[in-house]
Amino acid sequence: MSIQAKLCTFLLVFMGMVSVVTAQQYWPMVNANPQRTSWASDEDQLHPPLENTGFLCNINHGYQTLSLLGNQLISSWQGEPNYFISLDTETGDSLWQFEIINSRGSNSFCAAQNDSLAFLGGQYGEGLYAVDKSTGLLKWLKPINISMFTRHPILDDDRLYIVGDSLYCLDINDGSVIWSYYYTRQTSPAIDENFCYLCTDDKIIKFEKYTGVQIWEKSFTDVDKRGIVIDDSNIYTADQDSVIAVDKTSGELVWYYDTNGCSFTASYQGFIAITDELLCFTVWEDADTLGNIYTLGKSDGSYKWHHTFEEGKGASTPTIANGVVYITLYANTDLYGFDINTGEMLLNETGYYRYQPIVANNKLYVLGTYISVFENKDITAVSENPKAPATFKLLQNYPNPFNPITRIEFELLEKSHTEINIFNVSGQHVTTLTNETLAPGAYVQEWNAKDCSSGIYFCELITNSTKETNKTYQVIKMLLQK
Repeated sequence: MSIQAKLCTFLLVFMGMVSVVTAQQYWPMVNANPQRTSWASDEDQLHPPLENTGFLCNINHGYQTLSLLGNQLISSWQGEPNYFISLDTETGDSLWQFEIINSRGSNSFCAAQNDSLAFLGGQYGEGLYAVDKSTGLLKWLKPINISMFTRHPILDDDRLYIVGDSLYCLDINDGSVIWSYYYTRQTSPAIDENFCYLCTDDKIIKFEKYTGVQIWEKSFTDVDKRGIVIDDSNIYTADQDSVIAVDKTSGELVWYYDTNGCSFTASYQGFIAITDELLCFTVWEDADTLGNIYTLGKSDGSYKWHHTFEEGKGASTPTIANGVVYITLYANTDLYGFDINTGEMLLNETGYYRYQPIVANNKLYVLGTYISVFENKDITAVSENPKAPATFKLLQNYPNPFNPITRIEFELLEKSHTEINIFNVSGQHVTTLTNETLAPGAYVQEWNAKDCSSGIYFCELITNSTKETNKTYQVIKMLLQK
């Protein structure tokens, strides 16, 4: 087993007596359902309040994307080189890891998967990889002479669409090119029953998806690298600082919503989610450098509600499930959930969370230093679950904010080997404050951060009871202000 494989522990998923619902085919929304609506339309059970019921192990580099089909989860791992990690969410077993040769840095590439294959890529590297989903063994490699960063593949039966050094339509069985269109910028296409749609520098282009024949192209001011979402009638994207709807048949503008100078900096990764009636989009930063979330009427672009976050920018691609829209905020790393009809905040989970969450199998999966799993609080009571963190309590540090000393209090109900680790906002290990076996009781641990710079830090408490072989985790967020 590789060193990297040994770093990963079981995914702690608390199943109880809950039946598992098969995830929508070609999950997740961000890249794999062809329309890329970011709407888990079949999920009707998950609803706040939620509880965090499991984690993956901590590593110095973070996870960045999730793809989940059935019980198989595939996550990208940034580093040198980039990796993909596959796990069985039902058993917690690590199935395989796959290295992207010669890759490095951030790995914002969302794997696509079907019943037998997974399609992977990294920043730099050698191209697009198809691997056996059961074993992680390479089936074929399509050399694409450009980084796969944020160029998400779109699966459509036995074809795959991806932008590399061109927009390619590939045969998934051997990687051969069915057709291509020269275009090299960071973006991902969208697919419906008969057509393929692509945002270029200043155009939206519609292709016949089987042949690549161009149906029309329409000029706009700036739709470069914009995330694109489609439904039966329209294409939804951004033109400069406006969200727009474009008729799929004619290519004509249907409506636009002016955001008054808000930025969609990360919009090539996606910033729009839709339902039958509503369109939800996130703003990376407004004029005050704050993140926002907006909801509009999808048919006419009419304003419904919005929320401006009190601190932080970088709102992620939204995910909608069962009337709730979930997002993370890059700068303050919290997880939020809003009632999509009213804008009421239903969830505000403090912790280290980033990138787009996904909903499947009645669970919310969220990335960060860990891959976290949230479930309804009433699915399985904590007291009934032997793996739940009921044997300890980590309290919020005091003072918080602090400069430079803070007190961290925790309680143990059983004799346990106990670790307290500090990580910075990038997920890098800063220091270990405690690493020993402790008797039951209340404890206070002081941290002097005199050598650290101002910013957000995370305190992780790990316990391993002498009665159990399962580790349990809890994390709090701390703010150092010098």
